[in-house]
Amino acid sequence: MDTVRLVTDLDECRSVWEKVFPQDNLTDLWEVRACFQTHFRRPARFLVAENELGISGLLPLSWIDESQCCGYFPGETWEG
Repeated sequence: MDTVRLVTDLDECRSVWEKVFPQDNLTDLWEVRACFQTHFRRPARFLVAENELGISGLLPLSWIDESQCCGYFPGETWEG
């Protein structure tokens, strides 16, 4: 059975990201996401599903305070 946990520590978020995402595209690289994270400074809210085999799912989110919602990590927005 899967369990879901919330990850907010950026070092742990990086570890999960690098385990799940293939490094096929520029936007898949943590370093690219991290430079936007440094600029936007939105709190990470990664939802990680795990089972006995390890990570079975990931929803990498950031909290967007002014909208009171989550967006895809690192939470950049266009035109509000």
